[in-house]
Amino acid sequence: MTRIALIDGPLPPGQFGCTTLLDPENTAVVDSSAGHHASALAAAIHSAAPDAEILSIPVFKGGLSARVSDLVTALRIAADIGAEITHCSLGLGRNDPDVAAAIAALQGRIIVASAPARGDPVWPAALPAVLSVQGDARCGPGQWSVLDLPTADYGACPHPDPTHGIAGASLAAARLTGLLAGQALTTETEARHWLRSAAAWYGRERRTADQP
Repeated sequence: MTRIALIDGPLPPGQFGCTTLLDPENTAVVDSSAGHHASALAAAIHSAAPDAEILSIPVFKGGLSARVSDLVTALRIAADIGAEITHCSLGLGRNDPDVAAAIAALQGRIIVASAPARGDPVWPAALPAVLSVQGDARCGPGQWSVLDLPTADYGACPHPDPTHGIAGASLAAARLTGLLAGQALTTETEARHWLRSAAAWYGRERRTADQP
């Protein structure tokens, strides 16, 4: 069973069988943008990997922002609990050395982070050890692309499902996390090899004249 550390917002107790760490009393607001965001990501991961163990480490409280210190603590917890995959659908505007050190402490395990399709790089997605994922409209829920872009390694389906309104890079990254967990992959090297060997698309998404 793959163990996934979901670093995001708070989840209701027992949702998708998740166990909540860091905030055992779940004092963060579940009925909030942060809670809805986490629920959508957990649903996407669970859909692709129903047997995976999702460990929720809330760093968002009411809104979709997190303190650097909370992210560092969450990454250290992920390392301590032996998570095979650590998921971060969040991004910082600068490369913080404490975040980079916490990522390095995961020692070759799989780290997935969302990256914007436009604009400047964000961290931790921009770190070399992280599998960075943006939305790719070419992809269905079970597909991904190898982009090899300066800001993103991979693309995945960004479209919301009928139940949740969350879309974009956050959801795309969660779907890729679920696909990796479904394959029981445990190292960055294994993950990158499998993703490159079985992608539906290679190269960046090219917009046509009729696309917005």
